[in-house]
Amino acid sequence: MECPACGYVRQETDDAPDWQCPNCKRAYNKIGGGHKEYSDVDVPQRGRVPHRGHGGRTSASIGAPNNALAIQLIGLIGSALLIIGPFAPFISAPFIGSITLFKGGEGDGIFILGFGLIALLFSFTRRYTAVAVAGCLSGALLVFTFINTRMKLNEVSDNPFLEAVSFQWGGALIVLGVILTIAPAVMVRQR
Repeated sequence: MECPACGYVRQETDDAPDWQCPNCKRAYNKIGGGHKEYSDVDVPQRGRVPHRGHGGRTSASIGAPNNALAIQLIGLIGSALLIIGPFAPFISAPFIGSITLFKGGEGDGIFILGFGLIALLFSFTRRYTAVAVAGCLSGALLVFTFINTRMKLNEVSDNPFLEAVSFQWGGALIVLGVILTIAPAVMVRQR
C-alpha cells in the first residue's frame, strides 16, 4: 500500500496501525486522493488505538508502572513504621538503658501507635488524605515529645549522668513513617 500523501510504500515490518502511514503518520482515509483501498480501512474516531506488536496495550500504557499499587504500598510501609516506631528505643540513658515512646502504654507512643493503625486502615482503603492527616498528627506529637524531653533534660543539666543521655533511632523511624504516610496524598494529587 502506497501513501498518497508522502509516497511511502508500507512494509510488513512497519509498526504503525493499518489505517495510518508509518512515515508521515497521517490517516489514509483523511488524505483522500480517491483511492478505494484507503477508504475501506476503519479508522477509530475516539479513544486510544492499540498498536500492533505491543500485545494490545495502548501507547499510553506502554512502560507505565502500576502507580496505584506503588502508592498504596508506600502508605502501608509508612503506616507500619508508625506502628513499630513507638516500640523502638527513643532515648538511651546510663544505668537505665533504652526508653521507648510506648513506655508500657503510658507514653505518647500509644497515640502514635493509634495514628499508625488508623493510617494502616485508610491505606488499605486508599483514602490517602486521611493517611496523611494521621501521619501529620504523629509527626506533631513526635515534635512535641522531642521538645518536651529536651526541656526536661535542660532543667536538670547539673546532673553529670544526663550528659550521656542520647536520642536513639526510634524517633528517626517515626519520622520516616510520617514522610511515607504523607507521600501518597502528594503523589495522588500530582497525577
